[in-house]
Amino acid sequence: MEQTIISTPVIIENDSIDINVNSACQTTYTNITAATIAKISYSINELETAVNTARKIIFTINEMPFEKEIIATLARFDEYEKVIKKQRKLFAQLCTCYSKREIREMNQLIKIIGGLSAMIREDVMSNSRKTKYI
Repeated sequence: MEQTIISTPVIIENDSIDINVNSACQTTYTNITAATIAKISYSINELETAVNTARKIIFTINEMPFEKEIIATLARFDEYEKVIKKQRKLFAQLCTCYSKREIREMNQLIKIIGGLSAMIREDVMSNSRKTKYI
């Protein structure tokens, strides 16, 4: 089944969402379904699980958990958790907008949630090149 990536890690199947590109080249989502909302929730949960798992692995494999580089990595995980909390708040707003069928607001919230996930992904990729811990 073909998939459309809104903004990693939020993946939406084509039969769940209709995508249009307006004259300003901004993507809009016009047919947001309950399945779309559920997949966004699932993606947020998966992101949170990945962050928590990575934190546990660092404590498990390192004999010196207070090494400077490890402390910096753990501080980034704290920041990721703050971002995930923000995503959950935005997701609650998305659910409210979905119940009211406020398409414009839902579009904005989906973009912000996806953008926050992309921000974490980019930070992980950038820092994984600099450190041996992630």
